[in-house]
Amino acid sequence: MMVGMHRLRVGTLNLRDLQLPGEAIHPNVRPLNGGEYREKVDWLGALVRRLDADILAVSELWTPQALVDVVDAAGFRDGVKFVTTTPIDRVGTRTSVALIVRSPWTVADHAWVTDLPKDLVLSKRRRAGATADEEMSVDIPHFARPVLRATVALEGAPSITIFAVHMKSRRPVDLDPEDLVVPEVTRYGLALGQAMTAVRRAAEAVGLGMIVDQWRRANPGPVVVAGDLNGPLGSETLGGDVARGRAIGLNATVRLAEPGTTSEGPFTYVNQGKPIVLDHVLVSDDFLASPFAFAGLEVENDHLSRPDEGLPRTVTDHGGVVAAFDLLD
Repeated sequence: MMVGMHRLRVGTLNLRDLQLPGEAIHPNVRPLNGGEYREKVDWLGALVRRLDADILAVSELWTPQALVDVVDAAGFRDGVKFVTTTPIDRVGTRTSVALIVRSPWTVADHAWVTDLPKDLVLSKRRRAGATADEEMSVDIPHFARPVLRATVALEGAPSITIFAVHMKSRRPVDLDPEDLVVPEVTRYGLALGQAMTAVRRAAEAVGLGMIVDQWRRANPGPVVVAGDLNGPLGSETLGGDVARGRAIGLNATVRLAEPGTTSEGPFTYVNQGKPIVLDHVLVSDDFLASPFAFAGLEVENDHLSRPDEGLPRTVTDHGGVVAAFDLLD
């Protein structure tokens, strides 16, 4: 039974393509060598240690063993549970999200959500007499990156459901080679890729919102959505539509830290010299009432303060975010 007060720290960190040395990452990107890997693991370990999160949603992980090495470097190995798409002893072939859960918190259950909801209807029929012909049909069956849903528990405290996510970036989708044999498709390939990206970003944002909302209606209790949402609070991604709007009853923790503010809060990424916020921790209304009490928001972004100097491969290009809550007995 929980006695007295416990402080819960829940956060998110993009690991920037964390992969074992010599193992493949993206096409045309050189794998890390042994020295670079060790330097990156030590650097990330120090950052994870400063974040000091009980529950940490991470993204851009290739191989789970690399995450184990980072946690070891942080000095947190004892009592740590990992939730990953790939077994610890297997090399990953694509990036994914993962979860680090530290004792005394435990992982009660988890599931990987790969499919967008069947209720996500992105079609419009042609109607006689309509003032505009908006007929369309879009089929996006799966998330580009599976969403992790996990339930974490602490004896004497409410169980918490966390959705660890990494939403689609604005990078244009690469067209398939068989489509690029058509000259006009090649000519407009970039524009077509940008269009597909915009559609997927919007569809995944709405789909994730539906999944979270449906889960909350069937399973009342505290919910967290944490990860690289690839958009500020005013964007078309979940970080904007849901966090800014209250469509599914989530609260951006930056708004809890600065009530009444319209600012984005501390930046977590620098895009072409412009600081922006891509990484978020969103919480349900349950965190605004007993036994929870908001205790602050911390953002580790000092390494991003000099974008003109560039960032080595051994450093993440995102800031780490942690929201703290006092959990009263």
